[in-house]
Amino acid sequence: MRNGKAAARVDDLKIRRLARLILLFYATAYYLAPAILTFFFGAPLDQVLIASPNYLLGLIFAAFVTGLVYWVIGIIALPRLTSIAAVGRMMFDDRVLLGVSLLFLYISYIFWQELGLSYRQTGGRIGDTGFLVVILYILQNYLIAALLLLIARSAEDLRRAGPILGAALLLTLIGFFLSLQASSNIIVMAIAMLVGARLIGGREFLRPDAGRSSILTYILLGLVAATALFVGIANKRGVDETSYLLFNNIGEVVRILQTRISYHYYTASFHTSYNFTNFELGWRAVDEVWQNISHRVDVLLGNPTIFNEITSVKRLNYELTAYYFQERTGTAPGMVGGIFFFPLGILALPLIVLLYGAVLYMLASAVGSRLVSLFELAFLAMLFGGIIDASIDLVNLFDTPFTKLVFLLFAYALAREKVSLDDTSLTGGAAAPVAA
Repeated sequence: MRNGKAAARVDDLKIRRLARLILLFYATAYYLAPAILTFFFGAPLDQVLIASPNYLLGLIFAAFVTGLVYWVIGIIALPRLTSIAAVGRMMFDDRVLLGVSLLFLYISYIFWQELGLSYRQTGGRIGDTGFLVVILYILQNYLIAALLLLIARSAEDLRRAGPILGAALLLTLIGFFLSLQASSNIIVMAIAMLVGARLIGGREFLRPDAGRSSILTYILLGLVAATALFVGIANKRGVDETSYLLFNNIGEVVRILQTRISYHYYTASFHTSYNFTNFELGWRAVDEVWQNISHRVDVLLGNPTIFNEITSVKRLNYELTAYYFQERTGTAPGMVGGIFFFPLGILALPLIVLLYGAVLYMLASAVGSRLVSLFELAFLAMLFGGIIDASIDLVNLFDTPFTKLVFLLFAYALAREKVSLDDTSLTGGAAAPVAA
């Protein structure tokens, strides 16, 4: 019994360590790195957004929030959600995964034929494209959650799954390629390829040794980052112009990269400077999200409806910060800036920090106590941002962050059930309790 409890405690400590690493990766990519670039090379977003905020103040507040979340991860207690573990077991069964990936490939092919790479920038609203894009996003989020669980499996376990899982990974990879519309999809495709390589080769490719990532990890991470940057620029400027920039104006590419990773930092600095005591902004955001929900319900029911141009936190944040008007642009406020879009704003910080800590703990639990490479850490940080970056939009049942969170809940429940079974096998009886 003591051995079982000790092993469970060690696993839990590893999970908390991974959750903190995800947080630090996210904070470094979206706050620390942009801050360093801003202090040395200036702020490119000052040219297109409405005001130049106090960037030092934004960095201090971002560090404060990150520190609070880091601390909360060490004390937060989450239920195992065993009541939904059976659904998670069925949902993420390899045969179900194969069926979903086949459907995803079909939907992705239709998307590729009808909409294409620039859909997010030039395509119509989701409500105007029928159910195609809605189904596509749901399937994407399911497959991302499935990949999250697959990271936790050993190469030996993956290989035992055989052709079923291998086919599912191949279909997933092709589907994400055909429905490519965001740089984050490149990271998802890379993870699918990595899991597939472990399955085929039966080897733990890119598993860190004693917590250190191999040189190959950094090389591949760099290649994936470069490809993701190319896609991110191409879906706005086109493939031809992006190719020209890469080979003829690398300085402009670096400026674009700095701009792309600076939005969360700018938003945090802007709202810390100008909306720190604005307790009404969150209620306005709730009202916009409610209008979005009502509109989508009317679309589903076929009722007459008028589209409100804001209706999301991303759009509202853009309206507050942008100097130039663009019809379909939105800017996610990120982990720190999103705080101001919750009701009561900064006064709700304790609850918001608990939410962030819970999401991080669930992500780490789905992966388990296994060490992950820097390559996989980027994927986990991307998924964390995909859930929390739009803050109160998370309560919109028809938006992608909510779908991501639902699939994460089932993945977390399934992962914790497996831990309980492992504890039982160690103790020879009831599952050993885990301090969570």
